[in-house]
Amino acid sequence: MAITAGGHFRLKTGDAVALIAPASGQKSHETGYLNEAVELLTSWGLVVKIFAAQQPTHYLAANDDTRATQLNAALTDPTIKAIFVTRGGYGCARIVDAITPVSFGEKWLVGFSDITTLQLCLATHSNIHRIHGPNLATAQFLAPTQAAETNRQQLYHALFTGEFPKLTLEPLNAAAQKHAQKHAQKHAQKHAQKHAQTQTQTQPLNLSTAPLTGGCLSIVVTTLGTPFAIDTTNKILMLEETNEPPFRIDRMLTHLALAGKLTNLQGLVFGEMQACHSPQIDLFDILKAQFTDAHFPVYCSPDFGHGARNLCWRYDTGVA
Repeated sequence: MAITAGGHFRLKTGDAVALIAPASGQKSHETGYLNEAVELLTSWGLVVKIFAAQQPTHYLAANDDTRATQLNAALTDPTIKAIFVTRGGYGCARIVDAITPVSFGEKWLVGFSDITTLQLCLATHSNIHRIHGPNLATAQFLAPTQAAETNRQQLYHALFTGEFPKLTLEPLNAAAQKHAQKHAQKHAQKHAQKHAQTQTQTQPLNLSTAPLTGGCLSIVVTTLGTPFAIDTTNKILMLEETNEPPFRIDRMLTHLALAGKLTNLQGLVFGEMQACHSPQIDLFDILKAQFTDAHFPVYCSPDFGHGARNLCWRYDTGVA
């Protein structure tokens, strides 16, 4: 089973893009990643404008005023067609109220983890095409590994062609099993009608063409009660997390449920829950129990999140 999501806005050779640092700064062993990220974007034929001050203020890349100014510069520059970020960590929530309330030119915003705050804050700006994808000045994106190479290739392909990768899904509850079986039957009938090859190929799983939203679970929860609280109505909620034990994952999901954010879902997909298990408890056992009777399908996917593999998906785009 797989899920896909795409769009029509595309980058082309010669486009200007921005690299920003709205959250934490580079760790000591990651300082070279900033230049590597710029070199990679340049190799894609893009003109890179750097708005990524590295003037460490405690756990932040720079002070709030500097980071807010650079974020606004990237958002309001009409020549910039995509905004990439260096890394996550923490800090976006401290500057979102300083975003200039104007109409922005059409552009991509790519990032995840703490960047979930920006993704949700900018949800009402239709010209900002938001992608949950790797932060660029990181090992996840730049390491000389097959997983990082796949992350790079798939992001490039999405940005330049509008075609997004397929995310593998595994059912976690009865509704998902039923949905998967229905999809398999429908595909088998279509396959037979078209006299296709005898060897069945993996096909995209259509989750009712609902738009996607979500991001890092702990960040999603912190938006509740804010002007940019996540809107999950009739959407597929995509969640991932890192370094949170099972009871905290349970607590945050319960918080979302009590806030009514799981009531009208079309589907729920858990990405990589990195280091979220404990020696005694498998997190997915907890998730299966928590959502066993949910009316919506619940899946897990190894293809996005804080792990080595982080394939991109697009916010607010129906599943194809």
